[in-house]
Amino acid sequence: MCACILLWRIFKYLEFECCCSSNLKTKIRANRRTKMKLWRETMSSKENPPKKKGCDKGIVERFKMRLDLIFDYNGLVNQGATCYLNSVLQVLFMTKDFREAVESHCGQDQKTADFHLKSLFKALKTSETHTKDILSILGIGNVYEQRDAAEYFENILSMVNPYVSQIFKGHLRHTMRCSEGHVTSDEPGPFWTLPLSIENPSDSNKTYSVRDGFEKFFKSSTVSEMYCDQCNEKSYSTIACKMEHHPKILTLLLKRFEFDYHSMSYTKNDCCVEVPHTLRTKNCDYELYAVVDHVGSLRGGHYTARIKSYDDHNWYVFDDSYVTQPNPQSISHMNNERSQSVYLLMYKKSRAPDQPGEEEIKKRGGIKVYGRGMEENRRRIEENKRGME
Repeated sequence: MCACILLWRIFKYLEFECCCSSNLKTKIRANRRTKMKLWRETMSSKENPPKKKGCDKGIVERFKMRLDLIFDYNGLVNQGATCYLNSVLQVLFMTKDFREAVESHCGQDQKTADFHLKSLFKALKTSETHTKDILSILGIGNVYEQRDAAEYFENILSMVNPYVSQIFKGHLRHTMRCSEGHVTSDEPGPFWTLPLSIENPSDSNKTYSVRDGFEKFFKSSTVSEMYCDQCNEKSYSTIACKMEHHPKILTLLLKRFEFDYHSMSYTKNDCCVEVPHTLRTKNCDYELYAVVDHVGSLRGGHYTARIKSYDDHNWYVFDDSYVTQPNPQSISHMNNERSQSVYLLMYKKSRAPDQPGEEEIKKRGGIKVYGRGMEENRRRIEENKRGME
């Protein structure tokens, strides 16, 4: 009977929360503290639920279904106008490899960003927490000033231990050749984010394609009047860019903020953007797992983050103190989604450079070389089964 009372009380609470909150139409926001509070209140209460025929079985079954909807991610307190920082911190926390690297390679020096990130991540696992120590280590004094999320994302990565931040770090190589094929410039360069210029489509009904912008970033371009020492003259030259090292996490920055020389201020490009859930490069594939959105202007806007959990593979919306799950209709299960607010895109590598793609696997007879032992065993088992038949 006690179990039935407990299930009924928790079920009615969850049902009330689900019905009353417009932001939680499909999922229920709860955390460990809420569930423990419910447990204590229920066990100490002498109230009895209304008696219904066959209620025990029905409540238990419905409770089991509702229990699966409870998640335990926690929010970050907005210290004034620090949503820009909260959004990128949640991305870093939800990036499992980064979080584990912080936890395992952090020293005891309290003056480092690593130390304060580790403390923040530890607190964030159990409850909503503040970011005062992170603000201090980043040198942010005025918490009411709106700032750029991309800028502080890179600031954090540049301040932590290089081993910790290496999963976000890629390397480009820019090469310039004259019309005769002589290399006049060859410069390598690391990057945290790849900036993509947003070009408004000529047709207002069309959208800017991130995939096209990404491909255009690596397209060769031609410039004139470039001097070549070997030719001893100026000529047309070709500039090419390639990615020498593919980071484990590839971050794309959509350049929505542009400087307007007429108003002498920054303006925002609210062009609708088509976001692919997968990106393919020559050597590896990437899958979208995090988005930082921005609505409003640079000086008076608001940042939030949408992140796909490494644990349950569901998407969550992180809006300062609030953590919710979006409606299924708002998460695109197709190849693309369209958005006027997307600002930062984080893709995780789904195929390493030394791993064959699907086409190569087919050419090799369906056996993945990097998993040959497992595939060979599977093939032998199938052959033995056919032999026994």
